[in-house]
Amino acid sequence: MKYGVLTLLLTLTDKVLVHIAPTTASCAGAEFLEECTDATQAARAINAAFETYGISSLRERVSLVADILFESGNFKYNKNHYPGRPGHGTGMMAMPSFVKPYAESVAGAVAVAKAEAAGGDTGLDALLELANGNDEKSFRIAAWFLSTQCADSIQPGLVTRKIDGLHNRNR
Repeated sequence: MKYGVLTLLLTLTDKVLVHIAPTTASCAGAEFLEECTDATQAARAINAAFETYGISSLRERVSLVADILFESGNFKYNKNHYPGRPGHGTGMMAMPSFVKPYAESVAGAVAVAKAEAAGGDTGLDALLELANGNDEKSFRIAAWFLSTQCADSIQPGLVTRKIDGLHNRNR
């Protein structure tokens, strides 16, 4: 079945995700079943992220979907297991330095302070749990990252093809 670019532009569907990455159809065989999200749940969460952060161009959306699919192993992981860095995860496998400000944006400063109070690796993992609270939060971080953490030239560069992927993305 073929899908035109307008399908993705208007609304990302589970059918489009399964066409791109067939293993997203289900969580069958997922090594960490509690972390796995199927295409139906992921499409809903990613579309909500696009709406929340105003991600409307096809190229921005395609870049984010590709990144999320790659980083999460086709939605099978939301925590780093290899090599197993504490606090490293979400749908885009964000490093702890990005997980913290994202967690503040979705859970608030009080919740982040409480999580950090655990200290060390336990504190980092508690922050990750705030960011991974549900599928919508776990997948929203990619749109948050593009909108708030990337250099100002990245979003328009993706739209106009002056940027290939998310290279040179940092502010």
